[in-house]
Amino acid sequence: MIWLRYWPIISVLIGMYVLESGWAAILLYHAGILLGAWLKREQLRSLHWKSPPGLVIAMLVSGLIAIPAVYFLTPLLTSPTIGTELSGQLDRLGLQGNSFFLFFAYFILLHPLIEETGWRGVLFTRKAGLHIHDVEFAAYHLVVLHWIMPGYWFLLVATFVTLTVSAWFWRQLRDRKGMAAVVAFHGAADFGVLTAVAWLAGRF
Repeated sequence: MIWLRYWPIISVLIGMYVLESGWAAILLYHAGILLGAWLKREQLRSLHWKSPPGLVIAMLVSGLIAIPAVYFLTPLLTSPTIGTELSGQLDRLGLQGNSFFLFFAYFILLHPLIEETGWRGVLFTRKAGLHIHDVEFAAYHLVVLHWIMPGYWFLLVATFVTLTVSAWFWRQLRDRKGMAAVVAFHGAADFGVLTAVAWLAGRF
């Protein structure tokens, strides 16, 4: 399913760079994943979805490290005025007022499950080392990040390395402990990232 590997970047380019809509970008992205999930539904049924409850809780707690990491490191890697810049970019994407809080809920409750279904389910591979899917997962996030915080190349490099390693780790965790632990970690990390961004942008 080669097209799904490139659909994330295409959906972000259309949604953010052309339409300048956060909702358009994420809904286009998810629509492609859900189509791929339907086409690969037999493969998804064979995945091991359950994980030990204790591990799921541990992954939820571990993912929350994204809050201080993003909140404190982002200004260091970008600019002291990054909060104002983030606020303006979120406004451009139509993520303000009730729209932002609805997006926040959607992003932390549904996005991790849908995204993991796509990258670690539909695009399934058991390779122990790094795989091209890990790199592609990180690369599409750079397209998002470059629109939100353009020109901060050191931040882009740091994010690319972090997400490539995360994608590799999540594949290993899926194979050894099940998808629930992966979704929990991803969901907590997404919550942490968006919470930190909201604080920096003055949304909270």
